[in-house]
Amino acid sequence: KHPPLAKEPVSFSSMRTLLATAGATAAAAALYYWWRTRPKPLYCLNVKICVKQERRKEFLAAIEEDAAGTIRDEPLSVSFLYGEDTTTPNTFYLHEQYLSREGFLAHTRTPHFAKWDAFCKTKPFMAPVSVAFYTAAPASAPPSRVRCSSDTLCLNVKMRVRPERRREFLAKISADQTGTLTNETGALAFLVGEDTTTPNTFYLHEQYVGQAGFEAHLKAPHFSPWQAFVESEPFLEPLQVSFYKKI
Repeated sequence: KHPPLAKEPVSFSSMRTLLATAGATAAAAALYYWWRTRPKPLYCLNVKICVKQERRKEFLAAIEEDAAGTIRDEPLSVSFLYGEDTTTPNTFYLHEQYLSREGFLAHTRTPHFAKWDAFCKTKPFMAPVSVAFYTAAPASAPPSRVRCSSDTLCLNVKMRVRPERRREFLAKISADQTGTLTNETGALAFLVGEDTTTPNTFYLHEQYVGQAGFEAHLKAPHFSPWQAFVESEPFLEPLQVSFYKKI
């Protein structure tokens, strides 16, 4: 019989190397898990449409059908909201969210979009449709809050930030967003993201429970630092703010 093999003692340095390797492997696995499960940026659109008065009824029927089909049939769609300007009749705004750019491209290949596209080619608009594409981190109010209704007041905002003020802008808007979604019972949504092709051009989409919800937002403590920042001239041009009531 062969004598039993002697077990070589493990040195302290070898044990430390093994533990370090195991720790690095665990850290890498945790990082990979975080990367796979992290919230992915939404692919968003803010759209402005000026409709000819005589085509208003057709437009509303066409956009309603496209919106309903998008939410009903597209697994990569998140939101499709539209409404009319609070002061300018026949000026409408859309806000759309998809899980990815691929989700939006899939949207453009659907039967309901084909019908919408065919309507757009009949010249129903007074001016070219304005479309802004941007990516935004998912952010929403607690589920317990009232969801969108006909009284929902929406804002689409465009901001061109001075490059040297970018970091400060991101800190200020993030604080305002967090305070709004956490503390305001009249706030339903607050989304901020950057243009997909133009650096330092940002867009907002906000939703409030009526005019009262928005006015409460203006009086909130977290809004004051944001307002002070806006007054410090951090933008290359005046903010473009559009108010509309959800239909």
